[in-house]
Amino acid sequence: MGPILIRNVHLRAASRGLTVSVGINLAMIVAGLVSGFGDRNSLLARFSNLIAAPPGLLIIRCCQPRQHTVQSFVASVAASIAISTAFYAIAAWVLLELLAWLKSRTGHPSPNL
Repeated sequence: MGPILIRNVHLRAASRGLTVSVGINLAMIVAGLVSGFGDRNSLLARFSNLIAAPPGLLIIRCCQPRQHTVQSFVASVAASIAISTAFYAIAAWVLLELLAWLKSRTGHPSPNL
């Protein structure tokens, strides 16, 4: 059986937005882990901090552990990753929808979102 084709343009843009979000979050996690072994002022560490900054504002407000237990820290990390993934998925989806709308307004053929 071949790949599942999404025929709805909006669902396709949303699924691509989610894919972009997962990629950004994986890059952020890897960059954070790799930079943790080296210099905190390296390019990789700054890249990780730059990516983490926008959803970090939301995460600081709602995902700080209330207790100093392993379970609360694990729950905090899981919630932080979920919020970051949702944040970048929505941002990528809005950007893809905006690009498709702009292309349709200018008369150019619609991109294959």
